[in-house]
Amino acid sequence: MSVCKKCGGSTDRGSELSLGSGRLPSCRCPRPSARRETSRLEPTQNITYVSPAPSIADQLAALAKLRDEGSLTEIEFIALKTRLIFGGKS
Repeated sequence: MSVCKKCGGSTDRGSELSLGSGRLPSCRCPRPSARRETSRLEPTQNITYVSPAPSIADQLAALAKLRDEGSLTEIEFIALKTRLIFGGKS
């Protein structure tokens, strides 16, 4: 029995891997971080998840709520609604 250099646990001699003329014991370490994983690549950058934009119906509802609360005038509401629906800068 030999000792795993990464985790300090024992390796099983019965599960040796034959590589060319030498034989190396495989680690049966219970910790995945100590195992040598050659098939998986570590990501080189962080992945950022972006939530989808709210639908036009949701945006219209928000504008109507602002109008009803008095935060928008009727003219501002119509202008923003038109811009939202037609995508222009009216």
